[in-house]
Amino acid sequence: MKALRTVILGLIFIGLLLFVYIYEIKGGKARKEALERESKVFPYSPDSIKAIRLKNGFGEVVLERDSTGNWNVSSPISYLADKDIMETMLRDLSEAKWVKTVVDSAENPDEFGLMPPLIEATFTLKNDSTFTLQIGDMVPTGGKYYAKLGTSSKIRLVESNIQSTFNRSLYDVRDKRILDFSSYEVEKFVVLRSDTKISAYVDSSGRWFLSEPIKERANNEYVTTLLSGVGSMRAQKFSSEDTTGWAGFGLNKPTCDVSFILKNGKTKRLIIGATVADNKELYYAYTPDKRPIFAVQKSVVEPLFKPVNDFRNRRLVDLDNIDRIAIEGDTVSVELAKIDNNWNIVKPETALANSNKVSTLISDFTSNTAIDSFYKFDKRKISGKHYIRFSSRDNPAGVMVMLGERKGSTHMYASVEGKNELFLVSNRFFDWTTRGVQYFIERQLFPISGGDIAMIEFDDTNRVVYKITVSENREWRMISPKNVKLEDVKSTLDLLAEFKRLEFYTKTPLPENKSQYGLDNPKMRILMESTKGERIELKIGNEKGPYYYAYIEGKPYLYEISSLTIGKIRDWLREASK
Repeated sequence: MKALRTVILGLIFIGLLLFVYIYEIKGGKARKEALERESKVFPYSPDSIKAIRLKNGFGEVVLERDSTGNWNVSSPISYLADKDIMETMLRDLSEAKWVKTVVDSAENPDEFGLMPPLIEATFTLKNDSTFTLQIGDMVPTGGKYYAKLGTSSKIRLVESNIQSTFNRSLYDVRDKRILDFSSYEVEKFVVLRSDTKISAYVDSSGRWFLSEPIKERANNEYVTTLLSGVGSMRAQKFSSEDTTGWAGFGLNKPTCDVSFILKNGKTKRLIIGATVADNKELYYAYTPDKRPIFAVQKSVVEPLFKPVNDFRNRRLVDLDNIDRIAIEGDTVSVELAKIDNNWNIVKPETALANSNKVSTLISDFTSNTAIDSFYKFDKRKISGKHYIRFSSRDNPAGVMVMLGERKGSTHMYASVEGKNELFLVSNRFFDWTTRGVQYFIERQLFPISGGDIAMIEFDDTNRVVYKITVSENREWRMISPKNVKLEDVKSTLDLLAEFKRLEFYTKTPLPENKSQYGLDNPKMRILMESTKGERIELKIGNEKGPYYYAYIEGKPYLYEISSLTIGKIRDWLREASK
């Protein structure tokens, strides 16, 4: 009897387990999925839709998906649909959920703006069944809209994004792309205007050149900006589906006709007519690839109307990999050369040059904004006394720029050897012909970048040795006179900035007798080592007003350096060691 009771209890327990599994676990999942489906406005996959009919305050539009999966407008016109808009519409539909039920059966849908609805979207599925969503008024508190399905009388609420998703006009849903290319796809373009023809092509290295009306290097930045803007522009409005009435849009006598030849062999053409009468910021335009006449932004196509000089390269020196510069002025004659990747002064004396100053010089003359205007050549405006020649290993003869008369208070004329033109440039170009050796010479005593420093050692006047090391993972640590990790990154950068500011003010030959400068027994010593094995040891002697006398071990020069900067470095090290 006891055994029978045990078996019965076991069967009951197993039954309870089965009930919990079937109803609570398995059934719970099914109920959750059912509730999820019930909460969705559109309970199907967006991929199941083959057509959409939109009716709203803008009118009625029908969209159909073709066999390739692309959407097209089929009524009231036949045209491609806007891909981005369609993706947004379908995504918003698939994610839309009912916020809550307002009334299960409305006797008067008109009080919710649903008789007739303000927006009606009918979806035809691939099995030819239909699904209709109707959207009415916004609720008095805002942010949500009354809605219902087809012939149902149940009124519910949807979020405002669903209303905006389907409250779209024909303009909104149709494809607004015009030429649709990227600047790098174009290999040539031709601009035809009543006053001129401009042709340009790109070479294999990506440099643009003009071939008409002049043969000249083009302004790459100007051309690529133009191509990017025109290639990606969108129609701002569609003015006519009928292209027979061109005269009314100024297209019978175009203001500009442009052909873009792509690298794949295709040609895209844009014909621009008159400005739009009620909006002077728009031009009427047309392209044979597409049927309607549309309007485009004036600011996007404006570069096509500019004079040819705007298309031209504005680099005064069109030369890459410059490694030699000769400067001649009234009292200046300096020659700079890049040796082992470092700029050096090679005439009238030899010394390391300040690379930042040389880079600024090169940047000024090779900048794409160097030339302000172009003029016919007039040799009377060029003296020939002030010039700078830039050359490279590939072009030893280089490019010589001659500077001439001033024009006004801010500009001057310049010419380039071999070019029968004058250029208007900034007065600052002349300044380069007045800067001699003392300007270009490298005055920095520790020309090691912060990322390359491995060790810094400073012997103080109190004969305290401060030593900082830098690990491979760039951890800064003071190991003498005490061992401490330097946690304050900003403070460490401040120290490096002081080392960068440590420059010499004067440089003279180092005398054999250094005692008169206190350098036979230096008061201070700074040693810096780099990760590349470079070693710079600066020995500091007597103080002279705002300067210290100093020399670098192994170099035959006596320097005067800032006592203020040395003091700041010493104060920083003393504070860090506390």
